[in-house]
Amino acid sequence: EAIYQSGVPGVGWHISSRCWQVQLQVNAKRHYKVFKPKDQAPAEVERARLLSEAARRDLQHEVSKYKLEKQSTQYSECHKMCCLNHLKPGSAQAKRKPKAKAKARR
Repeated sequence: EAIYQSGVPGVGWHISSRCWQVQLQVNAKRHYKVFKPKDQAPAEVERARLLSEAARRDLQHEVSKYKLEKQSTQYSECHKMCCLNHLKPGSAQAKRKPKAKAKARR
């Protein structure tokens, strides 16, 4: 039995199932996908490997995009709460007097 290898982290050959397995862990939860070649011909195994590597990159891209959106939403919510706290009646920000406008020079 040939042992195949992929250069992409999270992509490996599953010997007993004779297929490529994609694994990605997000928030302590593992996600798996399996890419089984139609037969054990080298060309089919290579085709399945390429598909599995592309799927792993797509999964990683989706996770990265989700994390960025989540961070952006968290920042937005935090910023909104911060602004609301500054504008509450009685807050230090609300008590400040507006700055006097500078006189225009002639």
